[in-house]
Amino acid sequence: MCMISIIINIKKKNIEIKTALIIAIFGILGAIIGSVIAVNIKVNILKKCFGYFLLFIAFWEIYSLINLYIKK
Repeated sequence: MCMISIIINIKKKNIEIKTALIIAIFGILGAIIGSVIAVNIKVNILKKCFGYFLLFIAFWEIYSLINLYIKK
């Protein structure tokens, strides 16, 4: 079903093929690199890194909302 919608959107020129290919290539490379790192790193370190990442994203979202509120 997904392939049909991709084909339809390519025919309607809703998808820039060059941009989509770049995103797909880097997505695949990121998945490969991420899986290699995840397999070779200790679980405790991976959990801590993921926790810090989530904290960073939370603070970034709060910061973005505050900036948006201040601009209005």
